[in-house]
Amino acid sequence: NSASDITASVVIGTTANDHFGFRINDTALNGICGNTAQSVIFLMRFAADTNYRLEARLLPNEKVVFYVDGVARGTLSENLPYAGITGTHSAFVEWTMAPPAGNKTFYSSYFEFMQKRPAYT
Repeated sequence: NSASDITASVVIGTTANDHFGFRINDTALNGICGNTAQSVIFLMRFAADTNYRLEARLLPNEKVVFYVDGVARGTLSENLPYAGITGTHSAFVEWTMAPPAGNKTFYSSYFEFMQKRPAYT
């Protein structure tokens, strides 16, 4: 499989408005978050035919921390999504390939959304 000419996003929300997650551009894995504007941080280069465990943690009104295989790779604190973004916001996958398409495969074994409830006093 080839990792060139790929653009893919996996986010909570949609890339058009409130969102946070990951974007792949060729072999670059980036963390993204946004509202009406978007912030991007380069996390790593990846190899074709390799599995990675991706995790993005939103701390509302503070930051998004991006993990690859359990290791923190980057943090964004600007253009954060709406603090109330919840599990009702769908996981969204956007996939495009530029010619020549070649053989490209994107697997997701599962998607898990966890949200900490605020403490009530």
